[in-house]
Amino acid sequence: MFILPFTGILGAALMFSGVVTPLAGLIKAAGFLLGVDVPVVVFQIGSFTAHPLLTLPLSALVGVLFFMAGKGLWRIVLSYIRMVTKGRVKLNMIGE
Repeated sequence: MFILPFTGILGAALMFSGVVTPLAGLIKAAGFLLGVDVPVVVFQIGSFTAHPLLTLPLSALVGVLFFMAGKGLWRIVLSYIRMVTKGRVKLNMIGE
């Protein structure tokens, strides 16, 4: 009952974040190279804050991981829908 909404929404959100995260890292690195501070884009894990030039490769790595996780969840959604559809067809054939 909770599988479809959870995996569907989380999969789409992770795929979207997987595209946006490297773009934010690119903006931060370009801002640093141009001498402009972009305070809204920060790569921070706990108390560790990455240097602006290190933000680009780290955000690209995290973006790839997010996208792969989202794609995996989306595959789970599709396989769950196929499984439920097969079960429904089976039940309809039995009921006739």
